[in-house]
Formats: sequence, structure tokens, C-alpha cells
Amino acid sequence: MDQMTNAGQDKDAFRWMFVWGGALQLLAFVCLLGAYRWWRRLGGDTDYLAPGSALDRQRRAGAMGDESGQSLEAPSQPPSDQ
Repeated sequence: MDQMTNAGQDKDAFRWMFVWGGALQLLAFVCLLGAYRWWRRLGGDTDYLAPGSALDRQRRAGAMGDESGQSLEAPSQPPSDQ
């Protein structure tokens, strides 16, 4: 390291590594916070629906007017034997 710093003009340049690291960490945190807020605005955990899941296919079928999709919810009451 001494050979590199002695050949350069700024002998204390390596001291700026902590400032650059801190600035980049702050920038990364701001980007992460923006992505989190965007995710929450889109519904977060409560409205997440995995693409290609059975519920996704059911919602697409209902949106297109196709009523042939089976309900994935459990029936509220068991069928009676009467």
C-alpha cells in the first residue's frame, strides 16, 4: 500500500474510503426504502397473489366472465344428507 500512496499525488486518499462507503450505504438505504414504500402501496403482504397460482387462475377466469372456475374456499357448511 505504501508504494501506491507514495506514487500518487494525494497521500491521504485512502482515508476517503469510509466516506464513500457511508455515502453508498445511505444511497442503498434510500433505494430500499423507496422499493418498500412502493411494495406497500401495491398491497404488501395482504394483497400479494403469486403468479400462476390457483387463486390467480380463478381471478382471471372471473374477470373474463368465465364461471367454470372452481371455488377454492372451504364450504361454510357441510352438505346435508336429507
